[in-house]
Amino acid sequence: MCQWRQAAGYPQYQVSSHGEVVARDSAPVASHDCLTLRQTETGTMACLLNQGSREWVAVATLVAETFLGPRRGREVRHLDGDSSNDRVDNLEYAVARKPATQWATGLAAFAALVLGLLLGLFVV
Repeated sequence: MCQWRQAAGYPQYQVSSHGEVVARDSAPVASHDCLTLRQTETGTMACLLNQGSREWVAVATLVAETFLGPRRGREVRHLDGDSSNDRVDNLEYAVARKPATQWATGLAAFAALVLGLLLGLFVV
């Protein structure tokens, strides 16, 4: 069953549990009522107005924040791997992954520390 709620952070919009977004004064039943949507490599984006300026927001993020609560630094993941499937039952929060460059930097520092300990350059 499809549920509609006020979009988290965007009170003038409604979001459905099936991943649809409409302006609040529109009837949430017709596809022509949907806002401008754009499919990207990372998922569906919706163009929303927020205090007079346009913002592109990931529909998955909008659905998750509306139905699952605040992200709190976590990323939204699609359980089936299909970034166009923004239904709430296909979304979950997960710990955000660090970019590869951050991992490489941390690994290099750790390796230098271990090497220094092995060579006796550092004392514990």
